[in-house]
Amino acid sequence: ISQARGQHFMSGPETATFIAGGGTGNNAGSPVTALTEEFDGSSLSSGGNLNTARAQGGSSGNSGDGLVFAGASNEKNTEQYNGTSWTETSDMTATHRGCGNGAGSISNSKNGLAAGAYPAVGTTEEWHISINTITGAAWASGGAMNTGRSEGMTAGTQTASLMSGGIVPGSDAMTNNSEEYNGSAWSEGNNLSNFRRGGGNGAQGTQTAAFVSGGNGAGTSPAAGLLTTAEEYNGTSWSDGGDMPATKFSHGSLGTQTAGLAFSGQTGTNVNTDVTSVNT
Repeated sequence: ISQARGQHFMSGPETATFIAGGGTGNNAGSPVTALTEEFDGSSLSSGGNLNTARAQGGSSGNSGDGLVFAGASNEKNTEQYNGTSWTETSDMTATHRGCGNGAGSISNSKNGLAAGAYPAVGTTEEWHISINTITGAAWASGGAMNTGRSEGMTAGTQTASLMSGGIVPGSDAMTNNSEEYNGSAWSEGNNLSNFRRGGGNGAQGTQTAAFVSGGNGAGTSPAAGLLTTAEEYNGTSWSDGGDMPATKFSHGSLGTQTAGLAFSGQTGTNVNTDVTSVNT
């Protein structure tokens, strides 16, 4: 991609993806960018810039109908994308820094889910747009997670979501905990093999066929290091997947277990422009 970045927003199917915002400095920190790029399955092109440059928030939708929300500077604002430009819309009720990059539909921006936030609270908010009325879009409270966290990995949709890993409340220790969401409440699932965070920003598969890739973590917590390993979830348990060709952390990631993509992210303290095909 044209801009090296990490902790960026990314959503869509493999043939209609947007990559927006992100941190371009060391450790994916300042300065942050508003730059948007679109991927059609074979090539990248420039899109319209975000109104608010930011990183570490959530996203849903695709390159023709997208949504971004929250961010590292305690942003609550939400923006919608029409394939050309971003437009400000309804604010969130609370800040959700590091909310696992959200989960929702990749078909459109009508549904989104923000779960968890720095400093690792368990709150959930749901984004709704009714296609049957002219009522404006709004955020509403959802069920709270059992384990509060930030920088977890997400998969699925607003009514069938998965959250795994992340940083636990009150410390820098990572968790391997996984939870499933049914649209109203979270329930405990089986744990990841590795404690990890930042193992892909984006909806990585579905609740019953998810994956995580790379990230920062280890087999025991709070030990940490950059990972190349991937894991797969079948709706019940996690198993090892194929390794990535190089370590990646805070990268954008989306797709399915057999056809995924990872964009940019950190290798050490630096961000890069790499695009990696993920086939776990």
